Amino acid sequence: ASTWEGVSTSIFEDKNFGKQLDFGLFFLDDVKEIIKNDTNTPLSSEEKMNRIFTYVQQRMNWNRENGYYTDKGVKDAYSSRAGNSAEINFILINMLRIAGVDANPVLVSTLDHGVPVYPNRTGFNYVIASATIEGKNVLLDATNKYTSPDILPLKLLNWQGRLIRKDGSSEEINLVPNQ
Repeated sequence: ASTWEGVSTSIFEDKNFGKQLDFGLFFLDDVKEIIKNDTNTPLSSEEKMNRIFTYVQQRMNWNRENGYYTDKGVKDAYSSRAGNSAEINFILINMLRIAGVDANPVLVSTLDHGVPVYPNRTGFNYVIASATIEGKNVLLDATNKYTSPDILPLKLLNWQGRLIRKDGSSEEINLVPNQ
């Protein structure tokens, strides 16, 4: 692709990327249980994000494989409780969307992979999630048991990522921490 929009559009057509983000109903019962509130007060988007992130982070085990494509798919990864970075973070994105949180994938390149400087897919080797909370993108990586929302593992702090949406739009995301 010669533009970022072209990259976004083509990657969402792939069965191992975009199609994996359409499995919301598979996770519906679990998401209902995760965001169930004992009081009649509805949870905020941030509370939903935190609960779902913690659930996926604790349930899933990363097989140490980087990737922005799935190997076995989100259903099989969820059932086996293990998967690559794409499968785990796609599960997170699916669950966030079911809960009504605006969530999208962010393509990133690990430090040892280099920096993508022009529109292409091969410049990336990892995918994380972005949840929009009160107009701010909160970056999430559920592969690591010790990260928190907006705190990424050191290997991912590599200049810029690319948030992509199903409609073909995209935006550059700064991966360098503010603090």
